[in-house]
Amino acid sequence: MARKSIAKNYIYNLIYQMLVIVLPLITTPYLSRVLGSDGIGTFSYTMSIVTFFILFGSMGVSLYGQRTIAYTSGDKKESSKKFFELVIIKTITLFISMIVFYFCFAIRGNNILYYKILLIEIVANIFDISWFFQGKEDFDKLVVRNLIVKLLCLILIFTCVKSRQDLWIYFLIYVSADLLGNLSMWLYLPKYLVKVSMKELNYIPHIIPMILLFLPQIAIQIYTVLDKTMIGVLTSNMSEVGYYEQAQKIVKAALLVLTSLQTVMNSRVAIAYAKHDYNEIKGYLENSIKFVWFLGIAMLGGIIGISSGLVYWYYGEGFDKIELILIATAPIIMAIGFNSIFGVQYLVQVNKTKEFTISVVVGASLNFVLNLFLIPIFGGLGAAFASVVSEVTIAIIQYRYLKKDFNDLSFLKSSFKPILAGILMFIVVKFLDINMSKSVFSTLIQIFIGAIIYLLVLICLRFKFLFDIIDQILGFLKSKGGIQKVSSQKKKVLLYNWVQFDKKEGGGVTVYIDNIISDLKNNENIDLYFISSGTNYNLFSKKIKIKKTKNKYGNLVKSYTIYNSPVMIAYNQFSRVDIYNEDQKMVEVFNQFIEKYGEFDIIHFNNLEGLSLNVLKLKEKYPKTKFIYSMHNYFPVCPNVFLWQHNKENCKNYRDGKACCNCVISDYEQARRMLKIKTLLEKFRINLQAKWIKNLYNKLKKNSNEGKNEILAVTKPLNKCKANDYKKFREQNVKYLNKYVDDILCVSRRVKEIAIHYGIKKEKCHVSYIGTKFANHLQRQDIDIHCPKFNLIYLGYMNPMKGFDFLIEALDGLDKKIAMNVNLYLVCRNDPNYNIEEIKNRLDEKFASVTYLDGYSHDTLSSLLKGKHLGVIPVVWEDNLPQVAIEVTSFGVPILASDLGGASELCDNTDFKFKGGDVRDFQKKLTNIIENREKLQEFWDFYNKPTTMEQHLEELYQYYGMKEKKK
Repeated sequence: MARKSIAKNYIYNLIYQMLVIVLPLITTPYLSRVLGSDGIGTFSYTMSIVTFFILFGSMGVSLYGQRTIAYTSGDKKESSKKFFELVIIKTITLFISMIVFYFCFAIRGNNILYYKILLIEIVANIFDISWFFQGKEDFDKLVVRNLIVKLLCLILIFTCVKSRQDLWIYFLIYVSADLLGNLSMWLYLPKYLVKVSMKELNYIPHIIPMILLFLPQIAIQIYTVLDKTMIGVLTSNMSEVGYYEQAQKIVKAALLVLTSLQTVMNSRVAIAYAKHDYNEIKGYLENSIKFVWFLGIAMLGGIIGISSGLVYWYYGEGFDKIELILIATAPIIMAIGFNSIFGVQYLVQVNKTKEFTISVVVGASLNFVLNLFLIPIFGGLGAAFASVVSEVTIAIIQYRYLKKDFNDLSFLKSSFKPILAGILMFIVVKFLDINMSKSVFSTLIQIFIGAIIYLLVLICLRFKFLFDIIDQILGFLKSKGGIQKVSSQKKKVLLYNWVQFDKKEGGGVTVYIDNIISDLKNNENIDLYFISSGTNYNLFSKKIKIKKTKNKYGNLVKSYTIYNSPVMIAYNQFSRVDIYNEDQKMVEVFNQFIEKYGEFDIIHFNNLEGLSLNVLKLKEKYPKTKFIYSMHNYFPVCPNVFLWQHNKENCKNYRDGKACCNCVISDYEQARRMLKIKTLLEKFRINLQAKWIKNLYNKLKKNSNEGKNEILAVTKPLNKCKANDYKKFREQNVKYLNKYVDDILCVSRRVKEIAIHYGIKKEKCHVSYIGTKFANHLQRQDIDIHCPKFNLIYLGYMNPMKGFDFLIEALDGLDKKIAMNVNLYLVCRNDPNYNIEEIKNRLDEKFASVTYLDGYSHDTLSSLLKGKHLGVIPVVWEDNLPQVAIEVTSFGVPILASDLGGASELCDNTDFKFKGGDVRDFQKKLTNIIENREKLQEFWDFYNKPTTMEQHLEELYQYYGMKEKKK
């Protein structure tokens, strides 16, 4: 699933946190007058106690869960398993915690009624799955849920809570709102989860990591919750607890603006860590630090500046002490702002749990000791001072850990200008606070004037981070929601493919590149280049050179091609992989191109055909350039790209290159001659797809086989490479991809598995399903499963690799009792190597009917697939992700797919997947579906809808380092 932008998620999470904290702030003036400081104190004190039981019962699931879901965000099945495992663990532990809480507080002592009501709060936390949506970076669900529930809560408070005797009603409204809100989140789950068997669940691996994250959370609670408990115990004054609680609410309202960014960035840092992209992590940290300096200083100075007037009109009489506590607590905004970056955003997400635990344990211990000494003397004011000292201590310790990994990360670099602006703003605001009347209007005027002064000073001081934010806002408004970066500087992107994106060659890869270019070209924050190589050759010169080419997008895309590359496209190069292995000329040429038009921020290799292996070593010269490689085929481990040995079977043992020598034979020199002629004809705009050209080529090819044509003549199989050349080809490709490429994008899970199997590092490989227009076209058919005949269709090619031979063999051996109830449709372009009439006649004797159609077009798909019960994808090679599988399912027809390649990944139901090449397994699965047609509906219960082009582009922008991505 493609991720939302950081800015969008930040806004959503900010709204979410605002609903959690700010709505209670709206009720505070009313409740402080109705319930009094004693009532507010009782609520805060009892809530602090139940919070500890919720903390121990949750066992750190929230923080650990968000990180775990972020790690598995690209795998729906794995995310589902982790979700159910964590929910079950949390349910058991919270239930135990609730039982202990009941016997300790709800049946004896003071405030029994309130403690019984708070049992609902523990139940509410059992159903709290906000961590799952945070890990999925889907914050809008949390906002919608809380907006409705919290507004309902607000209405009930104002209508039902009228006096101190209604305190129990306030308790009930509060916990019921949490329960209702958490329950509502479960309605969204079916979109994200798939069915998982209880036998597949494994709880043990979570225990130790959860405990390790749980320990620091205990420590954190000591100075975020225990302080209120200690005030109540050490002073025996519930009013003192109330003063402290109300000051905390204002500070927390400011803190949520800072920590909302941290919550969003957690998943991003976790994903970057999974990719081992420390440059990306550093970029996130730098921007987060700048954000805290920019906004934190403004909030710190502003709260202290308006404190006197705010407390007077906001809380009313009897709450004067809040002002001092508020001023003493305000510096915690900066401390927690940085802690959220150093600790949770970095240390936790990169599994430095030990370091994180040490820092918070030291802080919590210090907080506890200071509370013991200061609370008896100063009450809530002493607790505020202890909390600030503890948070600052934690920030210092965590920053020291951070500096070990990022020596050049400057913490104070962005501080001077905001601090200066904050001091000037504070002086003006405090002057106004002292001299203006104590009213809501006065406070609003002070806030407005303070903000204007703060921003104007930063503008005069040329604070770059502020200008970056302004650029983003203006760019967003100008593009009406287009794709924007955090930085205003353009990114230079170079795409590579062996053929130009607007040609009719290259199949699906060319179409794919054209699709992404059609979007990239419109992004004014990208400077877009394209280069090809391996197909253009000069008939009269051997010199390698780069030429600018024309393309259908004109100047929006700067396109080039390399002429006379010593490395041709895969099949033509098969007999000379030694050139690919050793060539240095292409490295020089490619480097010259980068020096002339770069340095590029991103070079996206959509294959390596037409280049030489050593081009990847340019990463050493340009370490800041992101090298991305899309694995559209198996070229890194097979110079013939298919991993299909001797045109007969999957290549499972290449015998250290020996099997390659006799696998596919090509004539390197002949191929170059043909490419020279082809390039010349294209120069004169002769249509190579014209029928007379194809007839001439076939005639020349026929004559060459008879030895009559020297241009195409091959007198004997030519293969100048030895087994060691092919062995080196595979080993060096894998080595260089691991060493020099930042991200390897695999077009299906199966492709990723194969890449890892051959030695490509797991952390480098990412499943990135190519976007397709058919993803927006899902037509669920209302097919009659009770009709007399079962309609089975094959769309594809008469090709052994595509499984045509296998399919015919399997269908021919199908039980006649089953086959006689099946209408069979074979839709594939006629191949003269097959006698389709003979095949049809043979199957006619067994099946109810056999219909053959000579190929299809996209325009005819709808009518072809109408009324069909099942399509078959019987590929016998590791077909990356067959387009036909997407097409068939998009028109509402389930598929029975081979487990080879990526087709079977469209459905997680094993009833619709058979072992590739296994006739008996295919027949067994097909028979099961035909005899139990209700299973056809189950296909859609496990259907993984293909990725849309928009979703894929958003994902691609993330790998490119874009911070905002198009909807």
